[in-house]
Amino acid sequence: MVGVDAGDDEALPAPNNAIGVLMLTVSFATQTPVILRPGSTTEWGQTVVDWDDVTEIEVPGCTDYALSGVETINGTEVVAGARQMFMPPGTDVRGTDRIRHLGRVWEIIGEPSEQNSPTGELSHIEVMLKRWDGKK
Repeated sequence: MVGVDAGDDEALPAPNNAIGVLMLTVSFATQTPVILRPGSTTEWGQTVVDWDDVTEIEVPGCTDYALSGVETINGTEVVAGARQMFMPPGTDVRGTDRIRHLGRVWEIIGEPSEQNSPTGELSHIEVMLKRWDGKK
């Protein structure tokens, strides 16, 4: 039995799968979305975001999952596309950014959150994305 005294003088060591797990995770992280960070401008003495002056930041090593459905907003049915995206640790992504991915621009819902692995190390940044289209 692994990790338990098997009757020998020494217990067998537990397997170290950390490298295998890391490789498995990295093998799925093949997407490269683009963070769209707005610039800023001054209007009437106030600083406001400027989506006409965007900085684009490519982020390789990502993966995501679809979470789509239909919602009713103000009495109108709309197709609500949602995705849960996982970005590499240390990615500078903000709740005010947008993401271009799969040929579409997605809004970030809430704040991106750092997720730790069971070892306590930073594992990835989780970002919830959403977009709406009128139902056809």
